[in-house]
Amino acid sequence: WSRDLQEEFQVPSGIFGVGHSPLIWNGLLILNVGGTTADSGIIAFDCLNGAIVWQTTAHGAAFATPRPARIHGRDWLFVLHREGLSLLNPLTGEEHWCLAFQPTIPDSANAVTPLVSGDVVMISAWGLGSKALQIDPAGGYSELWSSRRNLVSQYTPLLAIGGSVLGVHALDNSLRCVDLQSG
Repeated sequence: WSRDLQEEFQVPSGIFGVGHSPLIWNGLLILNVGGTTADSGIIAFDCLNGAIVWQTTAHGAAFATPRPARIHGRDWLFVLHREGLSLLNPLTGEEHWCLAFQPTIPDSANAVTPLVSGDVVMISAWGLGSKALQIDPAGGYSELWSSRRNLVSQYTPLLAIGGSVLGVHALDNSLRCVDLQSG
């Protein structure tokens, strides 16, 4: 099967082109399509036949891969899109919340896949820095920390090792290690 995402969902071409990064989860192919037609921001397709299982939001596309996570016994889906970070129900696409995290620097894009370790999710973007959120059992969050200087990743994945996060700091290409709980 195939789908012409550009045509079907009217996906705008950004400064860096289109760079959908797919996730396969429980028979679904999930993409941050970023289309301009109704509810075509994030779409789940059936892996076997390409049929749309769910589609949701009007969020623009980013280059990050959606990140599934089981937290407090519940399945969640974190999507870092153009405007910020959304928490979705991966079975239905229902958006639980959206945290604003949109780069303000011209010609920039969200491109780092969210890092999930235990009940903490960390996001990073050029011009914004990094932010760590603790997810509660109901799916809400509290901010643990935010920093524009400690570790700013762009296009390179973050790695969790124990209670630490390793990543390449985009401002000087140094390898950095920060505490996940405190930054």
